[in-house]
Amino acid sequence: MIDYFLKFTDEAAAITAATGSALGQRDQQNVWHWNTHFVNPDVQAWRLSQDNTDGTHNYLAGWYCIVSVKNRNAQLDSDPALQFCLNRDGPPYVIINKIGGVITDVACQPIFAGSHYPIGGIN
Repeated sequence: MIDYFLKFTDEAAAITAATGSALGQRDQQNVWHWNTHFVNPDVQAWRLSQDNTDGTHNYLAGWYCIVSVKNRNAQLDSDPALQFCLNRDGPPYVIINKIGGVITDVACQPIFAGSHYPIGGIN
């Protein structure tokens, strides 16, 4: 499985970007629903090196989601919101990395069942 980690300023920006795609849809009352079969919305991300001494996290600013698909997707590969793309069945695990060396210091929750990312040491 291929997991795309996307970052937006907020959920409204993510919905705007996702409108017209298979990532979600609006119902008859105009309420947005993420397609949670392959979109994990509202993911919290943090850097392990910035954890507090009591073990609590300082979450990174922004609104994050993980899009999980069976095969790579050219549109997601080039999405401006893409932070990194991982192959959870790797190696290689890291396919695209737009955040550089920081990737080894990133952790997130929740993640998809079966994921075992080599980032952050705890996922």
